[in-house]
Amino acid sequence: MNLLGCLTLLICFSAGSSNRLDGMNRNTYTTEGTSYAGWGTYVVQASLDDEQLQEYGPSFEQLSVEVTPETPSRLHVKILPTEQERWEVPENIVSRTDLNAFVSGEPLKYKVQEPSNDKPYALRVIRAADGQAIFDTTGTRIVFKDQYIELTTKIPADASLYGLGEVTLPSGFALPRDGINITLWARDLSCAIEGANLYGAHPFYLQVNADGTSHGVLLLNSNGMDVTLNQDSLTYRAIGGLLDFYFFMGPTPEQVIRQYQEVIGTPNLPPYWSLGLHQSKWG
Repeated sequence: MNLLGCLTLLICFSAGSSNRLDGMNRNTYTTEGTSYAGWGTYVVQASLDDEQLQEYGPSFEQLSVEVTPETPSRLHVKILPTEQERWEVPENIVSRTDLNAFVSGEPLKYKVQEPSNDKPYALRVIRAADGQAIFDTTGTRIVFKDQYIELTTKIPADASLYGLGEVTLPSGFALPRDGINITLWARDLSCAIEGANLYGAHPFYLQVNADGTSHGVLLLNSNGMDVTLNQDSLTYRAIGGLLDFYFFMGPTPEQVIRQYQEVIGTPNLPPYWSLGLHQSKWG
């Protein structure tokens, strides 16, 4: 299927009838086993248990979940088809590291709930200080096909979300939680249209909880995707790649952004002589 056809499927799913959502709370993958590589790194193997959305093609039969504590404040989790090559963001754009959190000797600010064999697989990341779940797919489905990937995490109703740019929203910086679909697909528009995706695609969000603690989540995936925000959940739907997550524990918003920039890099500082009058084709 070409890109246009795949995007059409994605749009149809987002706007489809309720019968497409009947299986949202059904498990799709079951944990088979876990292998440990030392220094807190391990790999979970999961097998397909329930085929869903067959109109999008077959799901991958086996998934590998690679869990790597990179720093005391940063966790890296990669979900991908076992022994299958998939498109990833090139390392010359976002470099990967060989860091391991245990080398520093500092306690980890997070825990990952290890799944039990023969039980539904779910990714659950917990803040070590208070046991608060910051990312939790328990009770929701994971769909992983060649050109359709879906994953849902729970979000507290009283939390505030920011990020997932670039899109024009009348709500200001805080993201609405009313079932809105935010499309990450960079394009150039001649004028601002409410709810339209614009020049950049940044699959990162900052979550500020009611108690003031904050964390960030980056899905390092450069394929077109929709992110659906509801009062109690956030759902990713991408048309390719893999689920390559980075979790930043903060706990303040400023610390989250600094931890995020350690992965993607910082903005270039423009030279002094370039500041001043700027011209635009649209005035």
